[in-house]
Amino acid sequence: MALFGLLAIFPAALFLPERGWAQTQCDRTPILVRNARLWTPSGTGEVRDVLFETDRIVLIRPGGSIKPSPETRVLNGKGQTLLPGLIDLHLHFGVPGGLPENESPSASSHWKITGRQLLRSGVTSGRIHLMSLAAASRIKKEAADPCSALPRLQAAGPGMAGGTPETESPNYVGVKNADDAVAKVRRVAEAGLEWIAVEDADKFLPGELQALTTAARNSGIRLMGAATRPEELEPLLAAGVDTIDYIDISNAERYPDDPLRRLRDLPEVTLVPTIGYHYRIHALGENPRLIEAQHNYDFLTPAEKAFVLSTAKTALDRDGYIVTSRRIYPTLKTKFQQLLATGTPIATGTDVGSACHFHSDGIWWELEAWRAFGAGPRRALTGATARAARVLRDERAGMLKEGGYADFVLYSGDVEKGSFSLERVRAVAKAGVLFVKDGEWVGPKQEQQ
Repeated sequence: MALFGLLAIFPAALFLPERGWAQTQCDRTPILVRNARLWTPSGTGEVRDVLFETDRIVLIRPGGSIKPSPETRVLNGKGQTLLPGLIDLHLHFGVPGGLPENESPSASSHWKITGRQLLRSGVTSGRIHLMSLAAASRIKKEAADPCSALPRLQAAGPGMAGGTPETESPNYVGVKNADDAVAKVRRVAEAGLEWIAVEDADKFLPGELQALTTAARNSGIRLMGAATRPEELEPLLAAGVDTIDYIDISNAERYPDDPLRRLRDLPEVTLVPTIGYHYRIHALGENPRLIEAQHNYDFLTPAEKAFVLSTAKTALDRDGYIVTSRRIYPTLKTKFQQLLATGTPIATGTDVGSACHFHSDGIWWELEAWRAFGAGPRRALTGATARAARVLRDERAGMLKEGGYADFVLYSGDVEKGSFSLERVRAVAKAGVLFVKDGEWVGPKQEQQ
């Protein structure tokens, strides 16, 4: 995405460090989900009881066999599917279009809204990028509190881009030379972040990308490469990035064959194609009233809703990223199926926070796009659970197994039948904290300032 587009989407307030706001107390008494069909990457299995205590799964037994203690909260899972908490590998933490400027919205104002919308949708872990080092470090600390209404997060700071040596913004920086690349990687490491986003990889001068990559590897930092153009693929593959994000939005009707052949020989790379954004924009073009859906504006005040709805309607007609999305949509299915055919590991990332892409159900638009374009529901769900957890190198996420995180989504009916939909999410927990019950938000209403 072009720099001007990023700055328009993510207001300056999002990059400023502030005092913490996470609530430090919440109900973490045991949760028992009874008689739910347990989903795994092998499919929907037998009916099971699953007992969650504190932040772990402690027992998985045949349905109806676990006797709860008096303090245990019991959820009836009959006729429902129990999923691991979902994972979104491509998050932007800002309300699309911003909040009313006259209220001077702070970073925490955005985070309180978007964090809740993500948890409401079932996203309990994620990866954020394109924000200042100070803001990324701070939000990671806030998310580590199990009582905070934020998913568990890994973070990259500002994107590091080739071809713009003088750029120095909170979310996007250029590289002046190899030494400058090393110095900027060092600052990411000192901030305690896990990732660096590499932008415009084909525009780095000789030696710059190699210096960046080597410094990152030496610091234990992983690389997410942006590839919205075919020209970016070769240098990213040569650099050995861990993920390749986005899908080609050039005018080409399909990917060129050579880089796709190389992908087949690089099983350590994971693709994160963010196709749900374009799928959603196309749906908005077909039915503009979808922009008015109430869940898009959950956790906003009436004044905030009016402002965000107005900016969203304007963006549908004028935003450059949306114009590009509509232009490339006819090629999207072909390109996605090309990526699937490489056999390269593929995981979900939504690009929520971009224009008109609200956090409330972004993961479900992503999963539905995968299903509609031929990936199949099980492969889509695996991309949002076990496969994405491998990218994060978090063995406790993405699977319902004893010892795993007490993260779950209780989903109405058989999750592999019918369209994916936010409306079918009945309960969500992260780290043993129940945020959604019976389809309604029951999480913390306010945090301490």
